[in-house]
Amino acid sequence: MIFKRFIMNLCNELFNRKYLWVLCFLCLVHVARTADALEKKAYSFAFLTDLHVSPDSENEKALLNVVDEINIGDSEFVVVTGDVTNVGSDIELKTVKSILDQLKKPYYIIPGNHETNWSESACQTFSNLWGVDRFVFTHDSTLFVGYNTGPFLKMGDGHVKAEDIIWLKKILKKKKGEYNAVVSLSHYPLRNDDLGNANEITNVLNKHNTLLSLCGHGHKLSLYNFNSIPGVMGRSLFVRNDELAGYNIVTLRSDSLYVHEKRLGKAKEKPFLSMKIGDASILKGIENTSLQKSESKSLKRVKVRTILNENASVFTGLAKEGDLVFYGTSKGELIGYNIRKKKYLWRNKISKGSVFSSPVVSNGIVVVGSVENKILAFDATSGKLIWEVKTSVPVINKGVIQDSNLYMGAGNFDFLKICLKTGKVLWKYYKGEGYFQAAPTVGEGKVIFGAWDKCLYCLDANTGEEIWKWRNPKSVTLYSPGNVTPVISHGKAYFVAPDRFLTALDLESGKQLWRNNDHRVRESMGISKDGSTVLMKTMDGQLLGVMTAVDEYTEKFCIESVLEYDHIPCNVASVGNMGFIGSRKGIVVAFDMKRGKVLWHYKGGNSSINEILIDENAPNELFVSLIEGKLLHFDLSNEFIKD
Repeated sequence: MIFKRFIMNLCNELFNRKYLWVLCFLCLVHVARTADALEKKAYSFAFLTDLHVSPDSENEKALLNVVDEINIGDSEFVVVTGDVTNVGSDIELKTVKSILDQLKKPYYIIPGNHETNWSESACQTFSNLWGVDRFVFTHDSTLFVGYNTGPFLKMGDGHVKAEDIIWLKKILKKKKGEYNAVVSLSHYPLRNDDLGNANEITNVLNKHNTLLSLCGHGHKLSLYNFNSIPGVMGRSLFVRNDELAGYNIVTLRSDSLYVHEKRLGKAKEKPFLSMKIGDASILKGIENTSLQKSESKSLKRVKVRTILNENASVFTGLAKEGDLVFYGTSKGELIGYNIRKKKYLWRNKISKGSVFSSPVVSNGIVVVGSVENKILAFDATSGKLIWEVKTSVPVINKGVIQDSNLYMGAGNFDFLKICLKTGKVLWKYYKGEGYFQAAPTVGEGKVIFGAWDKCLYCLDANTGEEIWKWRNPKSVTLYSPGNVTPVISHGKAYFVAPDRFLTALDLESGKQLWRNNDHRVRESMGISKDGSTVLMKTMDGQLLGVMTAVDEYTEKFCIESVLEYDHIPCNVASVGNMGFIGSRKGIVVAFDMKRGKVLWHYKGGNSSINEILIDENAPNELFVSLIEGKLLHFDLSNEFIKD
């Protein structure tokens, strides 16, 4: 019996050892197969950016060749991170789409600043062609997420809209079980010098194992530290001093990633970037460019308060009448708000797209343009629609109300004079192609306005007849006075434009008196209350004053400030001897123009200031709106400087 049990135990032991060996063998086979599978999961995709295509250009021909090359290559899909056009025109966008649609691989695209800054359709055509201006997809357990960084129809820093940040957070949370890592795609680099809310974006991405952030804008392959996220700026279609077009190829493996430059018709270059996934040493010694610097400061004599924070972006200035203020949002709403009662009066949805037209108000009537081809008038208290005028294109420009009449561009082609009370068009001036963006100036029986057609126009305010037209001697359309409100004083019209000249014209004849570019000026201007001084913010952050009572260019002052390079088209406001400018970083600077010094500066946020408003009926109060959706009020009672 004992012998029998011994034999059985021995057999079981041998069996178990054999099973263990077999199990080990199977495990080794599984590991080998898994390793092989992981190796097979390595894949590449093409990364295109900054194509700058215009019809019949060398860039168009080059892009066609790039598409042909990608079609026969091993890239599994294509990502495109903006600046696909030169000026965002409809014909350029359609040209690009017709080429990219020839790809035999899936492709995903977002706009760049050239699509959002100068768009003749108020950024509608891009979304109409591609369905949306952001994307998300998963490939082999990696989530690719692309989003629009603007800027939106005005020169300035990029900005990710509030609703896009909400979408980003939701999509990363919703798809969490579908991915192991994230690749972020944007046009602007996620750094403060380019994107006002870069820190907010990187904070979101850092919660979701983001491997890489791909971007464009700089045209040259570069490596950045976006708050500990490796950031790679791709090469543009054409790089300076290189006759060959090119693009970028990214390869992802289970444990590493590579970024290559690919010149058309040539083999892949040596990897620009080669890194082990999760290895932070690749960023050693590279400055973190995404962290915000706190520059807020309390003001001794000026009281500053936040009126409200919208859960959306605000691209418009404010209109004010009594205790009521009006503004538009990126959610397509026009809003009425009582600042004394701290209460919303009404929120009207006027478009599917953003509101870019700054509202104006008079006699209880608020007027605004809509990207859905309308000029609309509402009752200021109730928000009830009073009248509408249909236009042929989206309206992004601002109007001016004078003597119960509205003077306003109809988005493109036509300039109108409209009865404020009834909405009746009193006259229409057809100027041809070239859209409006800024408000006109009305004075001395004349209406003066610029457009993105290189021209400045002067019409008879009563009849709408053209008195004169000035044309920029430079051939570049982007040098047009399209986003500046001219000023009138002492028989002259003054304006600045992206060509960085201050130009003075004879008001009656339109004859050019002089042009001066001693300082870098660009789209940001105003005039002193007494009309004696044209005021400009220079691109170096100075407040420049030029005398109007003389016929030659005569500089009155040029006051240094805390600002450095700045290029947003925010107006220059003034009251008494105080002048005010706004910056791309949310800073308001106040000057004593008589003494030639800065009085104070205040950082109200991290995005561009749209417009500075001083109510003529309450000149000791200053209001500003910021793109991030913040509305601020400055009480100047204790620092008001009289004339």
